[in-house]
Amino acid sequence: MKTEIRLNSRRTEPLAIIETPAVTDEVHKAAGLLASLETRRLCAIQDGRAKLLDPDSVSRLWADGEDVYVQTQNGTWRLKLRLYEAEARLDPSRFVRISRSEIINLDHAESFDMSLAGTIEVRMKDGHRSYVARRSVKKIREVLGI
Repeated sequence: MKTEIRLNSRRTEPLAIIETPAVTDEVHKAAGLLASLETRRLCAIQDGRAKLLDPDSVSRLWADGEDVYVQTQNGTWRLKLRLYEAEARLDPSRFVRISRSEIINLDHAESFDMSLAGTIEVRMKDGHRSYVARRSVKKIREVLGI
C-alpha cells in the first residue's frame, strides 16, 4: 500500500482518505488502524469509583433498562453513557452491535454457532454466550465474511 501526505492550510483537522479499486483485508486493516486513533477511553463507575477503561479490554457492552454495563476481564462496570453514545466512541471494525441492547468486541469472540434457526449464538472467550438478534444476522454474516 502506498501512502501520500498532502498539506492543506484550509483544513482545521487531519482527514484520511483511502482510495482503492476494491475493498480488501489490507484496506480494512488500514481503516481500522485509522479509526482506532480516534478511539476514546470509556469512563465507567463501580462502587462509587470512576475508572477509565481501555476499549481493548472491553469484551461487551449491554443495556439493561436505563443502565449500560461494560464487561472486561476485570469485572463489570456501569457507564453513564447511553449505548449509542458508547458505540460512537468505539472502533467500528472491532465492535459490532448484535442487538438493540448489546455490542460485542470481535477480538473477544471465540466462536459463532450458526446452527440455530434465525439467530447466531456468540461464545465469548470469557465463557459468556450472547445471541444475535434476527435483524442483525445479515450484518454479522457480512462482518464474518460468510
